[in-house]
Amino acid sequence: MDRKLSKALAESFKRFDVQQRVDRLASWQARASDASQTNYDHAITVNDFYDLSTELARWGWHESFHFAPLKEGESLNEAIIRHERSMMNKLQLDSTKTVLDVGCGIGGPMRHVARTTGAQVLGININEHQIKVGQELNQAAKLDHLADFVQCDFMDLGVLEPDSFDAAYAIESTAHAPDKPGAYEQIYRVLKPGAYLWGQETILTDKFRAENAEHQRIKRQLMNTMALYEIGSISEVKGALERVGFRVDECEDLGRPSPDSVPWYIPLTGKGQFFHASRTSPVRRAYTLMTLRMAEAFRLVPKGTAAATKLTAAVADASIEGGRAGIFSVLGCFLAQKPAT
Repeated sequence: MDRKLSKALAESFKRFDVQQRVDRLASWQARASDASQTNYDHAITVNDFYDLSTELARWGWHESFHFAPLKEGESLNEAIIRHERSMMNKLQLDSTKTVLDVGCGIGGPMRHVARTTGAQVLGININEHQIKVGQELNQAAKLDHLADFVQCDFMDLGVLEPDSFDAAYAIESTAHAPDKPGAYEQIYRVLKPGAYLWGQETILTDKFRAENAEHQRIKRQLMNTMALYEIGSISEVKGALERVGFRVDECEDLGRPSPDSVPWYIPLTGKGQFFHASRTSPVRRAYTLMTLRMAEAFRLVPKGTAAATKLTAAVADASIEGGRAGIFSVLGCFLAQKPAT
């Protein structure tokens, strides 16, 4: 049993009824589609998702909870570092810049940006636990003078001044938006004229066929397990950006196969170059679930912990299925600019 994981989950889950959250999250699509429930708020669903999954993601994925284009022989961590550095270069970050991290998680990219460029980074997040963990990590890294958090929903950035940031990035965060143009519009408002936004979205590839029942089943499973209100194509992402006023310089699926690439979902399978190291492999996920069931039976973790673990593991299973089918990618990346005038 991984005592560190059990302790982290026990600490994180003591704030709420875990089984109740699991049940609520598992039923979110039914509630969202129920016309009689006019008060459904997708932000609550997303918050439930991260309350239940953060410590498990941290255990398996460390501090940067996102994918990256992979090359043969490259570790996931190496790929993430390379990917984030590419983002910094595209945003032209340096110590004179103020940067907005939209949906910042526990701040892995934030700390990398601050450490590498000296830029001032503000992370926004709706999840209280992630902010608490992120603040502790910022202090431990001695980067709290450069990186900070604000708790708010990226669908309403009214707490931030308009035209106040030199750059922004959103890494797999606005994928959760119930209204993509609405999210981009909020970011547009707080960027200075001429500032750039870099983003990474979950997308359906050009192989997706709406009339294909199997494709639709995989899409529903992806949406349900990942708390995604909708999944669009890369062209729909580009259209949403342009609709609110951005000029889109780059917009492509970096998850497309190339001669020297490795499929983006391979770290989740524990195969190939990730055979020995992956905590997120199916075998390791099954082992973790088994040990947490034991911990729950001995009351070392709250009731519902095993169910939360199983729900989180379903995210990996759905991602693998969507990736293998070729209809889903987590690497829909773009670079967009707010016009200077």
